[in-house]
Formats: sequence, structure tokens, C-alpha cells
Amino acid sequence: MTLLRIKLPVPFDPAADAAWWRLDDRGRVVDRGRGPPASWPNADRREAVLGAQDVRIVALSLPPMNAARLPSAAAYALEDQLAAPIESMHVAVEPPAARDGVTLARVVDRETIAWLASYRPAIDRVVAEPDLVPRDGAAHRYVDDDGNAFVRQPDGSAYAVDASHERGAPWSVEHASSEAWNSAPDLRLGYLRDAGATRRPLARALVPALALIVAALALHVVATTAQWAHDRYVAWRADRAVVALARDAGLEPGPDARAAEALLARRAASTLHAGARPADGDALPLLARAAQALGALPAGSVRKVALSERRLVAELAALDEARLARVLRELANAGFEAVSAPIAGGVRISATLTP
Repeated sequence: MTLLRIKLPVPFDPAADAAWWRLDDRGRVVDRGRGPPASWPNADRREAVLGAQDVRIVALSLPPMNAARLPSAAAYALEDQLAAPIESMHVAVEPPAARDGVTLARVVDRETIAWLASYRPAIDRVVAEPDLVPRDGAAHRYVDDDGNAFVRQPDGSAYAVDASHERGAPWSVEHASSEAWNSAPDLRLGYLRDAGATRRPLARALVPALALIVAALALHVVATTAQWAHDRYVAWRADRAVVALARDAGLEPGPDARAAEALLARRAASTLHAGARPADGDALPLLARAAQALGALPAGSVRKVALSERRLVAELAALDEARLARVLRELANAGFEAVSAPIAGGVRISATLTP
């Protein structure tokens, strides 16, 4: 199994070159290099170290509490000790050691942690440089290969210092022991859990919302189908009533309601004619119904009018679209089903009196 270790640039810049070295399964360095993230070689496992200038380790004396409350308590205790707003920082909290009761909080810029958490291929662990130096109960100053210096205190806290004003022991993360790498806590502690917890409630919140949408759509479909079925049933009953009425009058329309209506209209017209009265479908009543629509046209617009039973056909001179639409609308208001079609030099309107 190959292991890639990366010393991230100081100050951290995701586009800057970083030193890396790759180890085999016996812990021997097989190759090393320096370059931006896109040039980092493949490996079975990846570990990165963040320089002491980009992470601060603070020792806190907190009262005993549930581990779940430690991050918020640490953030509250740190609020007055940080130059940047606490909201812009990520605080990785290590549970207090049983021997001294000190809680170590590692403070890192949140955008840095976000980049390290989202980088692909994934980085298995991200540790702080001061966590890789041995602890012997004394304070030590270290200067790394790049000339950056930091102090590690006996209580475990650590902070960067100016190398030009501080003398310290030479230090290289590449020489840190495997035990130090394995025991150093992951700086993303809490961030990955909180990020996952943020996504999961959102997904869970969407489930009932989607269920409500599906239920609303289903209800709409059911209601629409029920209304359509009701309307069809009412129309079917009305058609049956018209056919039954025609048969009761001694007519045989068959099952067609339209045919029954036509036969009944003819019977009614015959009855009216027998009493010397006009029926609706006669010529004069048809003309009277259409008079308002046709009479409003300019003089000479009506060229020809033909009448048949319950039907009027008028040939008109050419009309603009607005005037033609008004004529058709007025004929519909008068009880006609009217359609139009263009003819040579004009338009023909066919209007049938509705039952």
C-alpha cells in the first residue's frame, strides 16, 4: 500500500505548490516532489499536514460536559481570543485528557477546511504541524524546512512565532514518526459530521415536501377525473331523456340524441305551421334573428342570403378580421352556430340555428 503525505503551502493557498513524498508499505520514501494539487501522484492513502502558521492550538479549561456540547462551549470560550470572527473559523475539539482535564481546540480558517474536505481524490487525514512534534512536558521552539517557526507548550497549545526573533530546533514534518502521524487528530473533526448533518436534514425535509406535492397531484387527478365522469354522466342522462321524449312522441330517432332533437324540432314546426304560426327555423324568424348582426355591416356588404330549414348562408364582401369576428360573435349571441370561409372577393358565413 502506498501512502502520499503532503505538506500544504504556508500560508495556505489551494493553487500554490506543495511539497509531497510517497512511502511504500514499509514506510520508506520511494519518491518526492513539489507541485500544485493537480500534479500530486496517486496513492492508496493520502495524509496532509497544515502548517503552524495556518492553525492555532488553544488549551481550554472547560467544566465537565457531554462530548456533544464541547464544540459550542469551546467556540464560546475562544470568541474573545481570536482576531477573526468565530463564524469564519472551524474549531476542531479534542476531548480532554483524563490526566489534566485540558481541552485542546484547533482553530482553522473555515474556507481552508472546506477545501480540504471537498478535495478529490479524498484526503484521508489532515493534521496540524505542531501535533507531529514529540511532547515531553516542556515548551519547545521549532523552525521547519521553510524557515517558519512555532512554539509547542507543555499543555499542548501551539502558535506560530517569528523565526527571525526566535531560536529553535530544526524541524521537518517528513521526519515525524508514524506514531505521531497516527495519534494526531484530524483537523476536520466535527466539520465532516456537521456537513453531513446539514445535508441529511435537508434531504429529510424534502421527503415530506415531495410527498405533499405527489399527494396534491394525485388529488387533482382524482378530482378532475371525478368531475369529468360526473359531466359525462349528466350529458348521457340528458341524451337519453331527449331520445325517450322523441319515442314517446311516436318518433324513431334511434339512439342518437342529435337526431331526436331534429325530429322534435320538425314536429314542433309542423304543429306551429298547422296553427298558422311561424316556427323558429322558418325564413322570417331566421332573418329576424340575424338582422342585427348583418344589418350593422356597411351598405353593400351583404351580397346574397340563402335560407333553408334552421340554416342561413350569407355571402358578404371582404371584411377586416375585427369586423368579421364581431359578426360571428353577434350571430352566436342570436342563437346561431356560425362559421366563415373565404370566397372570391369576400367571405361566406354559414349560420345554423341551435336547438
